[in-house]
This record gives sequence, C-alpha cells and structure tokens, in this order.
Amino acid sequence: MRKLVQPLLDDGPGVRRWKYSSAMTILVGILLSPLAYESGLLCYSRWSAMAGATHPVKTPVLDAIGRAYESARDDIREFSRPVTRHTTWSASFMIPFVMVCMVIGVLLLRK
Repeated sequence: MRKLVQPLLDDGPGVRRWKYSSAMTILVGILLSPLAYESGLLCYSRWSAMAGATHPVKTPVLDAIGRAYESARDDIREFSRPVTRHTTWSASFMIPFVMVCMVIGVLLLRK
C-alpha cells in the first residue's frame, strides 16, 4: 500500500534574525565591559590582599553607579516620607489598591 505525505498543519520555523540578535549581543557586551573590567580589578585586589600585597583600585564606573543609586534612594525617601508618615493604613484600602496594581501589571505584561 502506498503512503502519501501528510501536509504539515503547523507553521514552519520562523525567520531567524541573527543580524539583530548578534548586534544586540555585541552592544550589550560593549556596554557591560567596563563593569566587568572594574569588577575583575576589585576581585584581583582582594585576592592579592589575602596574599599580603594591597593594591588601590580606581573604579569610576562603579562609583558613578553607586552615587546614582544613593541619589535616587534619597530622592525616593524624601518624596515618600511625608506621604506615608501621616497616613493611616487599613487593610480595606490596601488590598484593593494592591489588586489594582496587580491588574495593571498583568495588562502591561500581556502580549
């Protein structure tokens, strides 16, 4: 008995966008290379300090990231303290508020 080829009902493999993915990988690698370099310097400095030799390390990128984080944290604290200090928190208000936030998050993450 002769067997006929069944047509595939599924879609075939999609077109791969290797140009964009490789370019994005290279871009992310270039952007993260200063962080990796300075982190490596810190690791080497700590490792050599265990052996007895100390090496001062300059890390301008990590220092800038730390300063930006501290500044943002301080700004958020200054903004949120007056709002939350004199507010009475009740479950009847917070549970619906959190549920609305979750629904908004689900709607934002939907495809």
